[in-house]
Amino acid sequence: MADFEVDAQYSKDPEIDETLNALIEMAFGLAQEDLEKGEVLSPFTLTLFGENVSQDFFTGETPDEFRVAAELHVVRQANIADGYAFCYDGYLETNQGVMDAIIVEAAMKDDLAGVVYGLLYEEHDDKLVFEEKPRFIDVISSFLAEIEPEEDEAEDDEADEN
Repeated sequence: MADFEVDAQYSKDPEIDETLNALIEMAFGLAQEDLEKGEVLSPFTLTLFGENVSQDFFTGETPDEFRVAAELHVVRQANIADGYAFCYDGYLETNQGVMDAIIVEAAMKDDLAGVVYGLLYEEHDDKLVFEEKPRFIDVISSFLAEIEPEEDEAEDDEADEN
């Protein structure tokens, strides 16, 4: 679905909020469970609302359609969501060649940038073998980066009168 390049000397993991880290770990856990059961990993988001997390799945024909659907879903909830993780099955280009990976893109509400992690896996003897921990891939634009904060309507009305 995605084409991210992972170098042998990939960047050091950025320091991220522990809540965002927990959301990322949850996304990887859910995706890994599905794949280990032999299920197809449908792209999904985990959206954080206070202490509650909502999981939503997306359909589409192309990776772009999945991404657009996920982004629109997160943006529609921007005023009440505290963060999100977008998870999908993809691949990464490594120094060993192209490898399957679970990809997670995530950000908190007030972050202008999000982070992308990938968990590489291979099939050996009809069993999936996952790397021990996800690799940091890159910093990307957050789905919420373009969202303007809502202003108080009373302030807007007052400004219009002047």
